[in-house]
Amino acid sequence: MTELNSLVQFEIKYNYETSAYEFTTDDGILYIITFLDYSDVIGTEYPVYAFGIERFPPHGKCKSSNAVRNTILNILERFFQRNDNAMVAIYDSSDKRQMCRKRLFDKWFSEFDDGTLSKLDGSFDIDGETNFAMALYSSTHPFRQELEHHFRMLLDVNFYN
Repeated sequence: MTELNSLVQFEIKYNYETSAYEFTTDDGILYIITFLDYSDVIGTEYPVYAFGIERFPPHGKCKSSNAVRNTILNILERFFQRNDNAMVAIYDSSDKRQMCRKRLFDKWFSEFDDGTLSKLDGSFDIDGETNFAMALYSSTHPFRQELEHHFRMLLDVNFYN
């Protein structure tokens, strides 16, 4: 397992107006990381968030992919250190590269996994196209089984699409 704190990262800024984490790469690409309350949608009485990553401009290759990885993982680490919450995410499929994104995050997770988080994976179809989703939560989450049940239900209804 690699120690995240020892790796190169970009400066993270928290935007209080949008409740988002932001960082800009050396290439000038802006990343915006959000955690939106998803508890009502998933049907829980405890916090569950939808995790999102946006980048501007949306296309193009970033030369600092390891630093981007390290920064995103640092944001996730901060989120889970401060909260006994859970999050769900759907891998972006707008460019048909959702499987690549899933494999990349799986690689990141296995490389940095220290046992404190559990990850569920799943897939669902929309208009004949396979989409992938995940749930991340503390390995000691008090509602672990219920959370897993709700995640499976979301997959069954194609995340309400």
